[in-house]
Amino acid sequence: MKADLYTPEGVPVVRGTNIVKSRSPQGDFVYVSTETAESMPGCVLAPGDLVFPHRGAIGEVGLIEGDADTRMMLSTSLMKLTPDKTRIDSRYVYYYFSSELGRRELLMRASTVGTPGIGQPLTSLRSIPIPVPPIEEQRGIAETLGALDDKIESNQRSQVTGEKLIRSLVTAALERSTGEVGVLRDYCNLIKEPARIGALTADLHYIAFEHMPRGSIFLDDWGNAEGLGSDKSYFQVGDILFGKLRPYFKKVGIAPVDGVCSTDILVLRPIRKADTALVAVVASSDPLIDSLSAAATGTRMPRASWKDLASWPVPEMTTLERDELADQVAPLVERLTAMTHETKQLQLLRDTLLPELLSGRIRVPEAREAVREVVA
Repeated sequence: MKADLYTPEGVPVVRGTNIVKSRSPQGDFVYVSTETAESMPGCVLAPGDLVFPHRGAIGEVGLIEGDADTRMMLSTSLMKLTPDKTRIDSRYVYYYFSSELGRRELLMRASTVGTPGIGQPLTSLRSIPIPVPPIEEQRGIAETLGALDDKIESNQRSQVTGEKLIRSLVTAALERSTGEVGVLRDYCNLIKEPARIGALTADLHYIAFEHMPRGSIFLDDWGNAEGLGSDKSYFQVGDILFGKLRPYFKKVGIAPVDGVCSTDILVLRPIRKADTALVAVVASSDPLIDSLSAAATGTRMPRASWKDLASWPVPEMTTLERDELADQVAPLVERLTAMTHETKQLQLLRDTLLPELLSGRIRVPEAREAVREVVA
């Protein structure tokens, strides 16, 4: 779909960037007019359709959800599958392609030359064998796994709302502060504690640039440090991790665990733990990010500097002002960070149950009992 067809509003177009970790397409959409949508009936998406990239991020899958009036459009980088609803539950198919088996089937059909892509997308997609238990069993599997996803998405929405409140409270406190003008280094220090290769083991959490979400101070993903091939940097729970590579990506967040991170991430430690939210909000603010992006060095891989970050003007709030702000935002940060850990456990349970349910090694009633205990 050509970019010159896009309009400020209208029918949303699902692109590869909209197929993220959640079940249904999310993020920033582009739009086409209703007239354009009606002229391209083959690209119209309806509830129950599944979408897959046929180039680039092969192996991802999204499910179109909503009521009968929901309408979206398919971009040229995606392919769609419309299951026969009398025989196949769309959510069941979504979970099949979310499993390792389903992903492997997609990847087997992708070319590894240049940008990964699937030739003859629709023919390749239709050739994939899918186990088809009775429709009621499909629905039971989908409902069981869906209950976990619903709770995960509820947590994620709560974090988005909570972060907006934290940003609002911090911004308002800074604007009404009676303190003199200071700088960000008055609130935090740069921590340089190298983690040598020999110390990188499986019991160490690892946060790389790709683990950090764009535009959110609540980090929700990490791996382990085993087998990494270069030195890293240690960080602690509550440190602010600032992605200095391409700062306009706005990858800044509060560490939810102890661990090590890429050396392209600056580790900022609040001088007072109570100022964690303040440092995170200021360090991720649009004016600061814009300034650092303009000053970043390097043409192909621009990097921000601690010097520019540290000298960013920030009101030097009085102790009373800082304490009052901390009383408001610290409990929120604690609750939303705990929600990150809860979500990780829910994801682990979902990913554990998924292959067991698809293979029949665990039956739906058993799985429902396990799910009921964690989402009640």
